[in-house]
Amino acid sequence: MQNEALQHFKTLKVKLQAEMQEQHPYFASEIHDWKSQEITALQEALKQKVQGYVSEKWFYTHLKPRQNEKLPRIDMLNMLSRFIGYEGWQDFIFQHSVAEQVEILPQKDEQKLKKSNRVVWKGVLGSVVLVTIGILVWAMISKPSDFEVRFCFQDADTQQPVAKDIEVLLLKEGESPQLQKVNRQGCVKITSQQKRLVLVVKARYYQTDTIIRQVSRQKSEELIKLKKDDYALLIHLISKPGKTAREKQQRRKQLEKMIDEEAQIFQVDESGLGVELYNKEEFIDQLSLPIRSLQNLEIIETKYRNNRIVLLRFLQKEN
Repeated sequence: MQNEALQHFKTLKVKLQAEMQEQHPYFASEIHDWKSQEITALQEALKQKVQGYVSEKWFYTHLKPRQNEKLPRIDMLNMLSRFIGYEGWQDFIFQHSVAEQVEILPQKDEQKLKKSNRVVWKGVLGSVVLVTIGILVWAMISKPSDFEVRFCFQDADTQQPVAKDIEVLLLKEGESPQLQKVNRQGCVKITSQQKRLVLVVKARYYQTDTIIRQVSRQKSEELIKLKKDDYALLIHLISKPGKTAREKQQRRKQLEKMIDEEAQIFQVDESGLGVELYNKEEFIDQLSLPIRSLQNLEIIETKYRNNRIVLLRFLQKEN
């Protein structure tokens, strides 16, 4: 029985190879010769067609050898059988056993063969119909639905839409972050098959926020209120020209409290090709002394520890 099952598995590999070569005629002639490119294509095809997966190690263990000493797990056999059009591993064995019986019938009994063929093929056609219906039903049930969520962003204090200088990144496991387009009303529409959505929201002079939501409805809408980055906004205001000596002294004291002693402060060139590093004292001096080189700062990024700035990136706008 084991040898017979292994022979069926060998046939299944041939069928699997033919299935992939229909879509990729340039693939190597035998599955035993497949390498990284073919394996990756197989993984993607399994994911798309039957929501299945085989690792590269599994491929080299079970599909690459010309002779297998043992069968893979039944769940993997079922998945591969469904991929090439069968209801499962048992259906694959049954249909190929029937086909083999037809091939070995003695040709001398032609009438008996024809009658037997009719019976066999009726059974085969019936099985094919049942398998097809089963696959269609399974696909309808198992196909994930698209969820649509509309997120709108507002200032937590003024209740006004935040639509300018805002960046929304959609995070998906195993993929690079996807930048989402925010409209003039400060809203973005996310369409996904995943019930768990993770967004990172960055806006100029607002605190970076990570939004995690479990979606339960096909369509929904949510209002997200963003909190101002008060320190970044204050530094921007301090950098504006026209302060009195008393105001400058007050601002210096404020900066001393806001910025950590070990803070890293970077001035980024508007061209993006240069950067200058300041320590805390150098940065405060440049902002608060009567003759300053830093004015009209645009804060790009801030990071905090214990409510003090530990990282600050900014650029200086031309007057």
